[in-house]
This record gives sequence, structure tokens and C-alpha cells, in this order.
Amino acid sequence: MEDLRHLDILKLDRRTFLKVAASMGASVFLGTYKADIVKALESSGTNVVWLEGADCCGCSESFLNAAYPDVIQAITKLSVHVGYHETLMMQQGIFVDETW
Repeated sequence: MEDLRHLDILKLDRRTFLKVAASMGASVFLGTYKADIVKALESSGTNVVWLEGADCCGCSESFLNAAYPDVIQAITKLSVHVGYHETLMMQQGIFVDETW
């Protein structure tokens, strides 16, 4: 990653400026509202259907190797119901029990 300590904002191209502005805006937003976001996630149940577009399982591996919080803690704390995850779950539906 680039060293951004000596970044001259007047010499940035448009794309880099937008990246810097978006990063700064996101970090201010998350820093300001993180307690509210966590409270909202904890109080509402979330249904997840995980589909892998590239099918290399890299996202699943990264998610499952999380350390703090680990996957079980995160799913339990945030009341997440995993409806389907193609790497973790066996085949379902018409292929197994002939139902749609």
C-alpha cells in the first residue's frame, strides 16, 4: 500500500481523490455510529443466503478463519440465521427430496 503521509491533495488524480474521500467518510461514519449499528444488528434477526460467484471458496475460508469474534460468536451475538451456504451445507431441495 502507498505511503499516504506525504499526500498532496492538490496533486491527486480524480480516482485517488474519490478513494481518499470515501475512506475518510466511511471511517467517520463508522466511528460516529458504531454503537447504534451494533445495537440495531443485535436487536434484529438477519437471514443470510451465501452464494459464491467465483466459487474458489476464498471468502468462505477467510470468514471461517476469523479470530475475534469467531464465526460462532458473531452468528450467535448478531442473531444471524444462515439459510444456505454452499460450502458448509449439503445439497438441498429438488435434488435431495424432490421439493421446490
